[in-house]
Amino acid sequence: MKAILLSALIAFITASATAQGTVTFANASTTGGLPAGNRNVRWSSVASFINPLLTAGGNVSSNYAGVNLSSLRAQLFFGTGSDLNTFTPVDFDHNGISTFKQSTSATAGSWFNKSVTLNGVLPGQTRDFIVVVWDSSLSPDPRSLEAKTGLWGSSNPFSYTVPAGGTPAPSEFLMLNFTGMTVGLFFFPEPSTAAILGLGGMLVLLRRGRMIRR
Repeated sequence: MKAILLSALIAFITASATAQGTVTFANASTTGGLPAGNRNVRWSSVASFINPLLTAGGNVSSNYAGVNLSSLRAQLFFGTGSDLNTFTPVDFDHNGISTFKQSTSATAGSWFNKSVTLNGVLPGQTRDFIVVVWDSSLSPDPRSLEAKTGLWGSSNPFSYTVPAGGTPAPSEFLMLNFTGMTVGLFFFPEPSTAAILGLGGMLVLLRRGRMIRR
């Protein structure tokens, strides 16, 4: 009887381990099964504050305009809702972290694709995903303050349901709801806020100048 129970327990543990959900971490337009649409990662309007060669709308690559960006990484997080701080990084064996393709690639703006395991997520379950892009030379943790001082960006949350039952087609594991994102600076005010701050600074300087002349 004990042997039967032990065998059943081993079978249950094995089945649970092999039933982990997976997702194809991919955004390239040439990925088979992805419908038409621009899912590229692009530079935002403030990326040039870090390097003037990074132009808004350009596809992110590991060597954009001759700039060495080989330390840029894309990482996948999953959870529920929209708060990145509550999400779990898909970094089992660093498999949820990928590097960007070169600017000469036909799929610049995308990272190297891979299939990743979603620990604790079973077939049929739905989770929200967020993609984060950051400079790994500043910090290995994309959510750290150090990482956010450099090139940084996060996608809008998007949902994904792990295929269940039968033999799902490869296209069912794709991130169909990912719509692309921009990378720039995390610590940067909105244009309207920046204009107000700049105007305030000019007024302070003018006032000081008048006081000195008096």
